[in-house]
Order: sequence, then structure tokens, then C-alpha cells
Amino acid sequence: MKWSFLAKPEGVPRYLVCNADESEPGTFKDHYLMWKSPHTLIEGMIVSSFALGTNTSYIYVRGELMYVIQILEKAIQEAYDKGFLGKNILGTGYDLDLFVQPGGGAYICGEETALLELVNRLIAVGLDGIIFEDYNKGVLTPYIISSVIALANNNGIVTTVDPKKDNFFEYKNVTLFKPNLKELKEGLGVDFSFVKEPKKFESAIDELEAQLNNQISFVTLSEHGVFIKKEDKKHYAQAHIRNIADVSGAGDTVISIATLCLVIGLEAGLIAEISNIAGGLVCEKSGVVSISKKQLLEETIKLLK
Repeated sequence: MKWSFLAKPEGVPRYLVCNADESEPGTFKDHYLMWKSPHTLIEGMIVSSFALGTNTSYIYVRGELMYVIQILEKAIQEAYDKGFLGKNILGTGYDLDLFVQPGGGAYICGEETALLELVNRLIAVGLDGIIFEDYNKGVLTPYIISSVIALANNNGIVTTVDPKKDNFFEYKNVTLFKPNLKELKEGLGVDFSFVKEPKKFESAIDELEAQLNNQISFVTLSEHGVFIKKEDKKHYAQAHIRNIADVSGAGDTVISIATLCLVIGLEAGLIAEISNIAGGLVCEKSGVVSISKKQLLEETIKLLK
């Protein structure tokens, strides 16, 4: 019945355009279809073009999704090769040419919208983990935090957090939450001696998890090493003796290595031990520097054998 509403041919060329731009934040169903089943879309375009009476049709795709454009163009060529597109399709006398038209990009109003759009594109390409490195600079707003966590959880992506005080309790339902001891106390509004009152420390962890519903709690303890807890299993990793030159970047290194260990499926105790070693290595160098994979492997084998 819907097709009967189409305007009748008037002797001028007619065109069919499929809008696959999908520019709204949080949407990615269209490019998933084009990525996984491009011939489904092509078949729909052929049937719809025949019903409309058009001989030239277009699929409009956002220019940033170049891998999708390449998939579509390959599938369209396959359809031409099989006789489903081009002149006299399957001997019916019907002609149809189908083209992919990349978009030129669009201006997105609002920093939050633009950032979410980027995250969506990265998820479409494929991510193993997302690290929230919060520096209290205003980029990670409560809306961004909750939206990205929801996207990650819906797509089975690991989320890890190195928090600051301002958004401390915005990071609900993440995989791993990693404050240092000072941030833990400030965030919860409590005070205790880690050395003299270890039970108060572990009670603070319980309170943290009750409010955030995070799967893993990971706390860096400066000269006392690190602590990790997953479900009912707790593990303390002692600090290793180092010649400390600069602590800049230690937290960044720890959360990065912890995330890598997490996405490859290491158990919590080993995540803590390797991340602890990595944080110590970076402190032996001045400035914000990276550590080498070779050095980390050698140190891990030496210290954990």
C-alpha cells in the first residue's frame, strides 16, 4: 500500500538516495549492517529502485567511515559481476546503476556531542578497553562519563578509571576503578592510617564498591605498593626498591598496564603485580616517559619468578 503513494513517473529522471549518514550520537546500527551484510542493503536498493522506477541510485555514507565505504563498493562490484546491477538486470530489461557517495563531514555543535561521536566511531572499528584518565579539566563531564560507560558495557568493552575528586562517584558500573590512597580518602570523606588501621582501609573499599558497583577495586598505596580486590578476593602487592627520580606519569602507567592485563584476561593478583612493577619503572626516569615492553617483561620475570 505504501508504494501506491509514490508519485507517478513524469518523464524526468528519478533518483533513490539511501541516507546512511547516521550522524546522531549513540547510533551505529546502519554502519553495522553495511559492515556485516552489505548485500542486504544492496538488494533493498535494487527492489526499491525498481518499484520507484529509477535507473540511478545512491547510498550516502559519512566520509569518516572509509572502511564501510570500501566494503560497500566491493559488494556493489560483486553485484555488477553477477548481473544484479547494470544493464538489463537478469534479462528483465531493467537498468540500474548504484553508487556510494561519501559525505564531506559535518560540523557537530557541542563538545560533548563531538566526543561521543568519536567514541561511537572507535567502537565501530573495534576497541578492547576504554581508559578514563580524569584530570579535572572539564572534558569528562558526568554526561560523557555515563554515556561512554553505557556504550562500553553494551558492547562488552572493558572500562577502567583513574579518577579525581570532582567526578569520583560518576563512574558507576565500570570494570576497574583505580584511585590512589589520598583520592580514596577524599572521595569517601574518611581518614585513617593505612598502616595502623588496615580494617578501616578495607571497609572504605567496601563502601566504594557499594556506591559505584565496580567489578574491581585497585588502589595505589605509594611506598606500600598496591591493593586489588575482585569479588571476595584481595591481594596486596608490595612496593619494590627503586631509585626514584620522578613520580610524574606513574598513575598513567599503572592504569594503562592494568587495562592491558585486564583485556587479555589475567587474574586480579597478577594485574596488580605487573602494574605495580610498571609504575615503579617509570618513576626511575625524569619527566613523563613511557616504559619499554622488553624492560617490563624482564622486570616481571625477575621479580615474580
